[in-house]
Amino acid sequence: GVVEAVGPEVTLFRPGDRVWYAGDITRPGSNSSHQLIDSRIAAHKPRSLNWAESAAMLLNLLKAKIHRATVTHSELNYEGSVAIDGLLLDATGIREFEQVHVWDVTNGSRFTTYAIRADEGSGIISLNGGAARHVQVGDLVIIAAFAQLDANEAATFKPDLVYVDAGNRITHTNHSIPKQAA
Repeated sequence: GVVEAVGPEVTLFRPGDRVWYAGDITRPGSNSSHQLIDSRIAAHKPRSLNWAESAAMLLNLLKAKIHRATVTHSELNYEGSVAIDGLLLDATGIREFEQVHVWDVTNGSRFTTYAIRADEGSGIISLNGGAARHVQVGDLVIIAAFAQLDANEAATFKPDLVYVDAGNRITHTNHSIPKQAA
């Protein structure tokens, strides 16, 4: 929107500024042409984007997941990352050096690092550097990567889900997660 007026405590915006904000035109007491908003939920619209481009909010969706892999190595004195069997990287589409989230099912630890490629068929899942402090060899982990998609892309997107056995060999793949029963 365009700022029409500001209160006396507002220092970051002036009338005429073009802004993004986390408002809701369906909120009681507002209408589609005017919104009274808190300046803490607004940001300047980049000048390089037109209104349509600036409205194209990206969504973070699950891109890929390796489900319940077994940690085979924990190397504190190795450069930080998670080394993943190359066959698992290929099956999920996770790229070397891509950011991944690691969720330890055994101890509840959750952290972010990046993927590096281990030998294909090796079954290696090695947490390295500082990440090694969050796991123990034998822990079960979920390794996930996310992608930013616009609403149109998100409408048809399906993640690559890879399920493994205790030796980190692929048992099956899927593109959806079953609905959770109560």
